[in-house]
Amino acid sequence: LSADQRTEIVREMGQLERHRVLPKLSAESRAELEGLLQYPPQTAGGIMTTEFVRLEPGMTVGDALKHLRSVAREKESIYACYVMEPETGRLLGAVSLRDLVMAELSRPLVEVMRRKPVSVAATDDRELVAQKIAKYNLLAVPVLEADGRVAGFVTVDDVIDVMIDEGTEDILRLAGVEPGAQDKPYFENPMLLVV
Repeated sequence: LSADQRTEIVREMGQLERHRVLPKLSAESRAELEGLLQYPPQTAGGIMTTEFVRLEPGMTVGDALKHLRSVAREKESIYACYVMEPETGRLLGAVSLRDLVMAELSRPLVEVMRRKPVSVAATDDRELVAQKIAKYNLLAVPVLEADGRVAGFVTVDDVIDVMIDEGTEDILRLAGVEPGAQDKPYFENPMLLVV
């Protein structure tokens, strides 16, 4: 499972189940999971994954492609890669797999990347993330911490899930059914809640 899928499953577990499962994970997976659980589920941080391709500004296109081949099996998505400062992890630019394939191998990566790509803050509402991905026709959007460090990214498939959830919630509200009340029969809800 990808990091965001693992987080979603663990988030739905009770405390007892979490205490049983977490010690069985590798130290790296547990640290990643605990970091992702810090973000509220309705935010960009709550739906992001940390499995993205990190590139360094000193690379050439050929170096980037070689690096991409070596890490592709471990990453959820390789279509969007992020160029980051090695020391700070701050976002410098984004480059798509298409950009890399189309460019000359000897060309510096900083000439190919898009500076100031569309991004979202880790605390942004997930609906805003969905709107940005739809508006700019993105496959993924980087998620940034307040200091500009890349925390992860949200893919279009995660946004589709968000849009379905939000659409369902809106329809339930239009029908006079409070979201979350679907676990309880409609006529068992107090009249004031229904109103």
